[in-house]
Amino acid sequence: MLRLRLQENTDIRLRSSVLLLERGGPSFFSSRSSSILPWNNTVTPFDVPSLGISIGDFPTLNAFCNDTPDLSDCILGGSTAVNSMNYINPSRDDFGARNPGTITPSVDGRYYDSAVYDVLSKELAQAGYNSVNTVTNPNDEKKIYGHSAVNVIDGVRAGPVLRTYLPLTQSKPNFKLGLHTKVIRAVRQNSTITSVERRIINIKKEGKVIFATGAMSTPRLLFNSGIGPIAQINMAKAVNVTLPDKSAWIISPVGVQIQDHAALFATFNVTGGNMTVVPISENIDLFAKGSGVLAETPFRLNTFRTVTTSDGHKIMIQTHCFSRTNNHINFIYQVIFGITIVGSMAMDTAGKTIYTKSALLQTAADKEALAIELGNWLAMTRTPGSRLAYAGGPNTNGAEIIKVNGISTGYHVTSSTIMGTDDGTKGGTSVVDPNCKVYGTNNLFVVDLGIHPKVPSGNTMVLTMIAAEHAVTKMLELESKSW
Repeated sequence: MLRLRLQENTDIRLRSSVLLLERGGPSFFSSRSSSILPWNNTVTPFDVPSLGISIGDFPTLNAFCNDTPDLSDCILGGSTAVNSMNYINPSRDDFGARNPGTITPSVDGRYYDSAVYDVLSKELAQAGYNSVNTVTNPNDEKKIYGHSAVNVIDGVRAGPVLRTYLPLTQSKPNFKLGLHTKVIRAVRQNSTITSVERRIINIKKEGKVIFATGAMSTPRLLFNSGIGPIAQINMAKAVNVTLPDKSAWIISPVGVQIQDHAALFATFNVTGGNMTVVPISENIDLFAKGSGVLAETPFRLNTFRTVTTSDGHKIMIQTHCFSRTNNHINFIYQVIFGITIVGSMAMDTAGKTIYTKSALLQTAADKEALAIELGNWLAMTRTPGSRLAYAGGPNTNGAEIIKVNGISTGYHVTSSTIMGTDDGTKGGTSVVDPNCKVYGTNNLFVVDLGIHPKVPSGNTMVLTMIAAEHAVTKMLELESKSW
């Protein structure tokens, strides 16, 4: 997105030539990946929406980073190539504008495999939830359910790489893509970036460097560039990264206030059963036409509910519902908007980013909110006529489920390079300014989820895409002022 918008500016003076460096390899078939599927030689696992939560089942794809504290993606397209494809439009609490998604991804306009939806929608409606199209009503997230919104075009995964931004960018003469190119740091003279290091790649006199490696990797690049807390810059020195002179270090609160969605997995039994669709030949034939269950994501229904804790906090819980085996429905409960915990991130002696303080369900308010919502589901499934029964036993409660099932990450880390007006190099809390420029530098920018000050009310992909579009506008405004 950034590269296209920088290239297409109508003012020839501001039109940029762009070198995009990606540490991983190709992902989609259209990006010349050779990892095609045996039943269709025009797609890779990244292309197929129904494989959205199964990329980890293909270890030879080498899609994931080996130097981040949680699952992160080092392949062309990043998380947009490997995530579970929830394309949840941000509410007005996140942003005022949005990109559209769809709840009917099949080309033929039909919705396939409604078994999970049919079971849950009846239960939720009876429990007082409202049925909502989250694409057209992103602000209505108090007590709702609906089909999962996704980013699919012509029956395959869309996103910036496959169907929209990258193809347009590659048609431009002033663009070059370098795959399998891991950047170590930005090389700078005091506050001015002069090059990036893999081998030294110089930039033009008025050039810019943009880090967009994700909230778990960009902090490492900044540490290695002599930007961050003193302890982390010293850690970069310890792993033999060439740093600027100590007098040029930029002391900044990189990684000191991260957030993430806490997730809990649970399973409910279905009385009377539900059938899980498998990729039989009929579905494969439909997929070749851009339709069918393979053109849809595994998540069949989402819910959103805002609960109020005993101390008055309003916290939103999102539920992803899917099924992998007959007679069961699987749930992922995520504590999303309004969380009250802040964690932190640093770098270890191997040069990997690590968590130094967990951001997952560490406060009484966050724990209570999740327990309340789990209790709501238990109460709903214990009403007469319900077809659902919690697989962990009939007498448990929300707090016990949290204790037994444990908490995992939602892989939605934010705030590691937080944006704000209070300059972190002068005692404030922000790493980048409202133009996405790193405080203390003249021409280094960050555009990824790390700049967002809090976790959003849903999946983070749409949020990042909107931020990227706006970031280019801000950068070009800065550039125009220099003419």
